[in-house]
Amino acid sequence: MKSSKFFFFALVSALFFCSNCKKAEPAADAEFYLPGEWEPQQSVWIGWSTYENKAGFPTNSVHLDMVRALVPTVNVDIAVQDETERDAVKSELLAGGVSAADLAAKVRFHLVPHNDIWFRDMGGIFLKNAKNEQTVVDFDFNGWGYGLFTDDFGRSGFELDETVDRQIATALGLPTVASSMVLEGGGIESNGKGTLLVTESVVFQRNPAMTKAQAEAELKRVLNAKKIIWLPRGVGNDVHAVTGSPYLVNGEKVFAPITTNGHPDEFVRFVDDRTLLLAEVPESEATDTIARFSRRALLEIEAILKSATNQDGQPFTILRVPETGSIIEPVQPGDGTFDFLSSMPDLQIDPAGPPIKVVLASSYLNYVISNGILLVPKYSGSLAAKDAQAVQVLQKAFPGRKVVQIDVFNINIGGGGMHCITQQVPE
Repeated sequence: MKSSKFFFFALVSALFFCSNCKKAEPAADAEFYLPGEWEPQQSVWIGWSTYENKAGFPTNSVHLDMVRALVPTVNVDIAVQDETERDAVKSELLAGGVSAADLAAKVRFHLVPHNDIWFRDMGGIFLKNAKNEQTVVDFDFNGWGYGLFTDDFGRSGFELDETVDRQIATALGLPTVASSMVLEGGGIESNGKGTLLVTESVVFQRNPAMTKAQAEAELKRVLNAKKIIWLPRGVGNDVHAVTGSPYLVNGEKVFAPITTNGHPDEFVRFVDDRTLLLAEVPESEATDTIARFSRRALLEIEAILKSATNQDGQPFTILRVPETGSIIEPVQPGDGTFDFLSSMPDLQIDPAGPPIKVVLASSYLNYVISNGILLVPKYSGSLAAKDAQAVQVLQKAFPGRKVVQIDVFNINIGGGGMHCITQQVPE
């Protein structure tokens, strides 16, 4: 997904990769399950940022807004590189409005070296059982299937990130369930009762030698899933940056940032085991190539979900949420997103410039839900009316939760959203 220029830690990356490359034996306990994200949570994990997607637009401003909103109701576990960064982050949180009491009682720091911020994808997936015991699922991670990191610095960065799930499990003293399947947490949407939504465009781009039957068997083995619902692809602003872009919009090339090729959390989310939120692009808003791609994909997905049932054979109720439309932003040399895209030979972008245009990975469905709270993306300006419409739908879907809107531009321009940079730990 995502632009990352934190190659300062290349040597540390290599060391941690070597020391964490041996995975634990799979735990074969069928009592473990993947809870729904709306269920009570013990904490929310984030990894403190190591870079900027666009110069002058720090990703940590989003982290700060999120931590400030979360700490009244849930613990926050923050991964930092070392003690020096831990102390700096504490000062940043205090200066940003997190109280000293909340910092002491609700924020926990862990020395978990990492290259990127997308802990939904790099961090482990937490399962639990009826005894409230937990285990961490450890899928393989290869940088969202780009396979373009031929230099030592780039490769070591993603090798480091492949160890993050095991580092977290070690920090918490939890066992892991290992899988050689390449997949990210953002590539899985669960109803908490054993039904999963996954996209073919993600699973088989990462695992081209797998059959659908093999993929289903592995998902059922490691996640104890009961039913898999396959969706063909995602939306237009989340296509593969190399094979899916550039688009031509008003005669100009528009690139995807380092996006996922179809993570469900950009366009469809479970509210409960029988209710889904699904993005919508009306025909009147399908005014450019990207929006038309999204509309076609979402119509196809809607048809699949209308005929699908959950693990108990019950049909789904589908609630529609507006899509933001195409938010296009220039980036230039020195911006993390530009520098990362220009390092990919297939895109033929001159590393020295001129600037290029990218479409933000914007979505109201890339929200974060936790105990009594819902963090919702905010775009303002010409999208203020859509912001309000999205809040209205989401508030109705999750009654009784406090809605906090957060400006997510600084991470959207890198290829993901708030949900992508978090991973919840069930109560």
